[in-house]
Amino acid sequence: MLLNKRWKPVLLNERNTVFDGDYNDLRLLLCSSCNIRNLKLSQEWCGSIFTSREIMDALRKYQKTVGKNKCAFQIKKDSVLSANVAADLILPDSTQMQLTMIPSDNDSNVIFLLEDQFISILTNSPLNNLDAFVNNNWLRMALRKGVDVLYIDDSIFFESSADLYHPTEFQLRALVDLIRPRFIYGLSGKPLPEHIYLVAYK
Repeated sequence: MLLNKRWKPVLLNERNTVFDGDYNDLRLLLCSSCNIRNLKLSQEWCGSIFTSREIMDALRKYQKTVGKNKCAFQIKKDSVLSANVAADLILPDSTQMQLTMIPSDNDSNVIFLLEDQFISILTNSPLNNLDAFVNNNWLRMALRKGVDVLYIDDSIFFESSADLYHPTEFQLRALVDLIRPRFIYGLSGKPLPEHIYLVAYK
């Protein structure tokens, strides 16, 4: 997912109808999965990528194989994050945040915890289980403090489930029920189904 100019995540999806800007202007990419077949970065994109070593290696391999060995995009800076270690993230407007990468099931799927004055959890990984939210100290601390914003991959509500790699509706409901965030947003930017809000705010 890319972070927009207000440092909110934007789903990198060619069907996204909410983000009307140029993806090439968004220079910060948080890559949460080795499954990059739906990555829609253009060859003109150049920016910084934050992710795990396994995912970064997959991205580098992907670069070399797309379009008859043409580079799919340019990586200006890659930052391989250590699992469960908070890293200082200084944004172009000098805003400082802390970014923590948390393995979801293994290093090929990760969750991002973003903290400034608010606590945000960003996930578009498949939620095969929620063990990370129970067993991971960083996530448990975030849950105890109270999560302000949860961003989820809401593709399941708007796209065909046959050709996309995304959490199921049941998994999303379970995640929302566990975290109980103050606010919940889909990465597509579209309004979520009412029953998802009801799970969060009941």
